[in-house]
Order: sequence, then structure tokens, then C-alpha cells
Amino acid sequence: MIIKLNSILFKLLSFTVIILIVSMSLILFVSHYQLEAINEASQNEIYSERIDSIMEILSGGYRRLMEKPNVVDYIKEYQQASLLAIRNRYHETEGYKIYPFVIKANDKTFVHSGGLNKSVGSLDSKNIEKVIRLRSGDFIYKSDLGEKNWCVFKYFKGWDWIVGYVIPVSIKNIEVRIFIRGFFVTLLIVSFIIIFAAWFFIVRIISPIDKLTDAAVAMSSGVLDHKIDVSSNDELGALARSFIFMRDVVSDKIGALNNEILDRAQAEEDLSVVRNYLTNIIDSMPSILIGVDNRLKITQWNKKAHDSIGVSYSDVKGRRLVEAFPALVPEINRIKQAIDERVIIADSKVEIAIGDKTFFSDITIYPLIFENVEGAVIRIDDVTNRINLEESIIQSEKMASVGGLAAGMAHEINNPLAGILQNMQVIQSRIDKGDAKNIQIAKECGTSMGIINKYLVRRGIRSMIEMVMESGIRAARIVDNMLSFSRKSETVLMPQDIRLLLENMVEIAKNDYDLSKKYDFRKIEIVREYDDIISKVMCEKSQIQQVFLNILKNSAHALKELVECQEVSGLGRPEGVAARKPKITLRIKEADNAVQVDIEDNGAGMEEEVRRRIFEPFFTTKEVGMGTGLGLSVSYFIITERHKGKMSVKSTKNKGTKFTIQLPIEGHEK
Repeated sequence: MIIKLNSILFKLLSFTVIILIVSMSLILFVSHYQLEAINEASQNEIYSERIDSIMEILSGGYRRLMEKPNVVDYIKEYQQASLLAIRNRYHETEGYKIYPFVIKANDKTFVHSGGLNKSVGSLDSKNIEKVIRLRSGDFIYKSDLGEKNWCVFKYFKGWDWIVGYVIPVSIKNIEVRIFIRGFFVTLLIVSFIIIFAAWFFIVRIISPIDKLTDAAVAMSSGVLDHKIDVSSNDELGALARSFIFMRDVVSDKIGALNNEILDRAQAEEDLSVVRNYLTNIIDSMPSILIGVDNRLKITQWNKKAHDSIGVSYSDVKGRRLVEAFPALVPEINRIKQAIDERVIIADSKVEIAIGDKTFFSDITIYPLIFENVEGAVIRIDDVTNRINLEESIIQSEKMASVGGLAAGMAHEINNPLAGILQNMQVIQSRIDKGDAKNIQIAKECGTSMGIINKYLVRRGIRSMIEMVMESGIRAARIVDNMLSFSRKSETVLMPQDIRLLLENMVEIAKNDYDLSKKYDFRKIEIVREYDDIISKVMCEKSQIQQVFLNILKNSAHALKELVECQEVSGLGRPEGVAARKPKITLRIKEADNAVQVDIEDNGAGMEEEVRRRIFEPFFTTKEVGMGTGLGLSVSYFIITERHKGKMSVKSTKNKGTKFTIQLPIEGHEK
């Protein structure tokens, strides 16, 4: 279409072009200076905010460090963690990476250079001293290459660090120039569009646009069947037909979108079901399951972990493993190894303390082996009952196997021992000075029994004979104890008051010559804690008393050092001993259809290795000649085999030992 110079269309178009040119020039002129000012302020604010974010990182690390009991041990670790976060705080613009720097104020050295050794943003010693002198602020300076740089920085008092950025001024204002160029191009494009649109709408259709507007309003309201006039064959008709085509396409797209929304909703519902199903599986596991990422921060925490440790998943999510579960600190290196090497690592019978409870666990660490996923799943299984059962089985097997050994040894020892005792009795009868046969033989030999006995006395032969007899009788008792492992009990169990049996053995222990001579049992305080009403137990009186006496002797032996310390008025006492008075506590109570007897001392205690072997036959910690190692093993046999009860021991080194005996009450025997 030819436009006439005197036409309204030409005048309107000319006026529009002039207005656009003048407007563009004014806008570009004003915006250039305004944008530079705005950019200057925004850059100051942006880098100030970036420095503030770094200060928050340092403050957070410093606060967590101050919460540690041994701050000095963790300073380097927390500083390194903070520096690692700072190194990731770079800003990239127009191909440049602008890194923050960290200067240690006290010795004027870089903790983190931030790329300051490069030509971009270099900072010489003179400007470093200026930064340290000002501590916080900003200034512009020229580098060795003559380039202007802007330095902004702040001071962190906690570690005496100065944190900041160095930005070349050319880079700092580059965004303004980029914006001006883009803005000019945009204005130019918009101007041409406006001119074209003005020409199009003035020349062509002005009135039919209202119809399309009505159709557009109808479509925006959801009415997609609004009638559109497409009778003309000009551009408006084409536009109308395009509008109709767009309406139909939009209608189809809306239908497809609705179907997609329904499909996605169903998929999300299915995903939610699967997620809940997997969560229920994990929470139903009898093991503690803990998921961690490569920084050992918790990502998974099942119900067993919540129930065992008493902390919910929401409270530990994102926290470090050592903070949420301190008992796993010894396993940290294994967890890191499993993640780094992607191998399964297992550790069995690990002793774990949660609160005031200690239990044994099998710990298995499974690394996450999917692509781009680093971390591990820690599985903790409580095996305390299994270990206790294994110990019980081992102890039972030891006690069972010793029966045949004891019987064989006892019979082998018994025959020569009987010969020794029998012949010693004959010797005693042959030197009896009142026997007529002895007097006759002595007379035939030209001597008398009086002279012979006088010789035997002066040479100590009679005392030697008595010592041989005493040792033989003692050996016979040991053999009898050994045989008790293999013999079937033929004794009859009778109901007994366990309190009376224990009290009788305490009195016997007080008057026992051996105890008085070696351990001075009477200087030990006896504390009684008996329930008022105690049912009778079915037992063989002498055997139970033998058990009580054996335990009391062991307690007296454990308290020997404390008794001696009471006599030396504190001279040469071991550390911590003088504060305790030798004491044996006796407790009797009913529990689980049984009478429980506790005999507890506050003596030397035992190591764990000794405690495990305490009921083994012939195992003793006493000096040579002080014990046979059969007392407690026989006691264990009497309680568990003869009386179908239970016997156990707990001990802590330098704190004491407690023996616990449980005997079924009358009417509840197994």
C-alpha cells in the first residue's frame, strides 16, 4: 500500500517515529546515569550481603565451637570447615570468577587468598595493611597494571579474620553497559513494533478488533465455542481464522492437560502409597537403621532408632551423626571407609551405651552405591540376649564336660590317697605306746615304747605324721568335691528358710579359724537387707550352706586389702581405697517365683576376663596354695544342677563384686 505524504497515516507515523526517537534518547541519557548510581548502590549492597552471609557462616561455626567442652581441640577443624564453605562463595560474571579473601589480622597473612595472586583483583602488601588498619569498609585503588579495583571488607572478631572481595571497577560496572545495550536494542525493537502496529491498525481494521476482543474475553472465561466472524478474506479474516485455530488448539491442549493432570495425580498417589509402604517396611525392621550422607549428616532414622534412642527423625534430620548418636563415635572411621571404598563393613559384639543402659550390638555399614549418591546405611542389631545365651551355653558345656574329667581324676587320685591314709593310720597304731603288741616287739628289740615315742617327739616325727594325715584328709575333701560333678544327687530336698541358712554361715565365717587368721572376717561390716516375708525354698541344707560359705570366703579375700588399710591408718593405701570401709551387703527378696540372694562386697572387683571364667573348675586368682579353684565351680554346679536355680556374678574393677543366686520357692520347682 502506497502511503501519501499528506495523509493522516503518514503524519501519524511520522509523529510516532519522532516521539519514539526523542523518547529513546532521553531515556537512554537519563537511565545511563541513574543506572550507574543504582548499580553502585546495588553492588555495595550485594557484596555487603555476600560478606554478611560469610560472617554468618563464621559466627555459626564459632558458636558451635564454643559449645564444645574442649574448644582448643576443635578450633582447626571448625576453621577448616568454615573456609571450605567460604571457598564456594565465589561470584561469576562475564567470564570472571570473583572469590572472597580471608586475612588473619594479627600476622597479616592470608588464610584464604581468594585468587588474589592473579592479575584480576590483586591486592599488594600496602593495601593489605590498609585493610587490616580499617578492619571494615571499602576503597578504590589502582593495581600494578594500572587497573582500578574496588575492595570491600568486614572484620570477624571471633577468629580475628578480615573477610572481603576485590572487584575490578570495569567488571563492577559492566552490568550497566550490558543493560544499556540490551535496553537500546529492546527500545529499538519495541519502536519498530509500535510503528508497525500503528500503521497496521490505522490502515486496516479498527472496528473488527472489538469482535476478536470479545472472542478473547470469552476464551479467557472458558467459553471456547464463541462465534468469530471469518467472512473477510483479508488479513483480519486470516487473523480470525488463526484465532479459531488457536482456540481449537487451546481446547485440545486443555483436554490433554486435564488428562495429564489426572495421570500425574494418580502417579503421585501411587508414589505416595509406595513411599508409605517402604517407610512401613523400614519402620517394621527390628534393627536400628540410620541413613547418612557423605558428610555424615542424618538422612534416615527409622522407628526402632526413635524407640531405642528416644529422639524423633524430625529432631535429628540434617544433624551430624556424632551429635545425634554419640555412642557411634568409635565407628566413624569405619563409616567413612565404607562410603569412600563402597564396601560393606561389619563389626560384631560392639558395646554401646544409651543412657544408663549398655548392650552389645552387631553393626553393619552398607554404602549407597547408586550413581551420584554418596552415603551409607547403618544397621544396628541388639545381640545382648544372644551373647548372654552363648555365654550360658559355653558355661554349661564347660560344667558338663568337667563331670567326666572330675570323675576320672578323682578315681585315679583316690586309690593312692586311700593307701597313704590307711598306711599312716597303721603307722599311728604301731607307735601307740599303750598297745600290748607294740610293747612286746619293742622289748624283743631291746628298747621300750616310751623311748621310741620320746625319740619320735624330739625329732618331730609325730607332728609330721599328723601333718601328712591332715593333708591327706584335705586331699580327700577335694576329691569328694570333684566327684560331686559326676555323681547323681541322692539327697532329699526339704523346705528351708534361706535367711536362717545364710545367717548361720555368717556366724560360722566369723568364727572360722582360717578366715580369722588370713582375712579377719570380724572386721568386715555386714549389712542385711531382708524382705519381711520370704517363702521357703526346696533345697539341701548343707549344700546351700556350702555355697554361701564359699561366696563369703571369696568376698573376705576380695576385702583383704581394705581390712589391712583400716589397720595401717592410711599409710601406703592404694588410690581410692581409704575412702571405703570393708563391707558385705546381704540381700534376700522374692522375684519371679524364686527367692533371690545377693551377696555383694565393695572390694577389689574383677576384670571382665576374670569374671567370665570365675565359675570354671580349677580357675583361681589366689596365690599358690591358697585355693584349688573348685569352690565357685562346685557352688555353680550345686545351684544350677542340683537345685535347678540360677547363679551369676557382676563385678567392676576397684568397686566391688555381687553374686546373685535364685532358688525356686516351694511349689514352683521345675
